[in-house]
Amino acid sequence: MDYFSERKYELTIREGKTTDVIDDVYASRSVLGILSLTNLNKKFFERYFISKSLMFTPLTSLRQHVFLRKEHPLAHLECVTLEQLRDYPYLTYQQDDVLLHFAEESVNVDNIRKLVYLKDRGAMNDLLSNTDGYNLGTGCIVNNYINSNIISIPLEGSDLIQVGLVKRNDVFLSEEILVYIDFLEVALEKSMPRNV
Repeated sequence: MDYFSERKYELTIREGKTTDVIDDVYASRSVLGILSLTNLNKKFFERYFISKSLMFTPLTSLRQHVFLRKEHPLAHLECVTLEQLRDYPYLTYQQDDVLLHFAEESVNVDNIRKLVYLKDRGAMNDLLSNTDGYNLGTGCIVNNYINSNIISIPLEGSDLIQVGLVKRNDVFLSEEILVYIDFLEVALEKSMPRNV
């Protein structure tokens, strides 16, 4: 990020529930939000964005993956099914509204036997790297951000996850934001699973 090294700037990066990200952008507390859409929630989000005068711009589409620790009993497999995961705890982020439409994973939690809701990424990293729990997502592993004991394996028969940006229709993106988006695209490319 050499672009910012000689410049004065003020930047806030927040991580939150899907609804918080959308509400922050809608209320102009954030210029940009980063979300992922699945086939399960895409139609709902498209209508929701229109109702809030928001625009979603896709950055990439990725096959859904399972995050688990290197010592997990299924870690040796090249691809995992939901049936194989049935006896292991599913770790997911808690949504206050618990609306399935806002969940970023494309799995129906009603079909999960062991479910653990978490509120932050630190707890997710700790539990993934030290238990036989699993999480579903893009498969992207960011070095020095996600515990090095966590790996991702493709989820067999899964839909694509579309990662993208959400912004207000009436907001002009500054040069700094455009540079940030370029940086984000490079970081996404570097962290993508190699088996996509």
